[in-house]
Amino acid sequence: MVRCWSFITSGGSPGLRDLGLLEAALSQPRQTFAGDDLYPTIINKAACLGFSLITNHPFVDGNKRIGHAATEVMLMLNGHQLRTSVDAAEATILAVASGGLDRRAYTSWVERHSHPLT
Repeated sequence: MVRCWSFITSGGSPGLRDLGLLEAALSQPRQTFAGDDLYPTIINKAACLGFSLITNHPFVDGNKRIGHAATEVMLMLNGHQLRTSVDAAEATILAVASGGLDRRAYTSWVERHSHPLT
């Protein structure tokens, strides 16, 4: 649904490029090690999901848009929202996509800009 809405509102080429990469991105937030959650908070999970979608490139087009939208939707469904300017969000997403921002830095950015829904 997020993917459909993204293309309806902003265009792009539809299509899944690699199902395995999509499945990997979607499973990332649920990863554990020795029984411990690798991403223990909803904010960690949302950032992990967005980062994985952006960097795995599972779709033909729109990976950055989908990654950002997935982060926002996951936060909103769990009582949080991102509060930042469009320009700051765009710069951050582009930095992730170009390899200039790693998972830890992106998670820190999401943590700094996440606030409870009011």
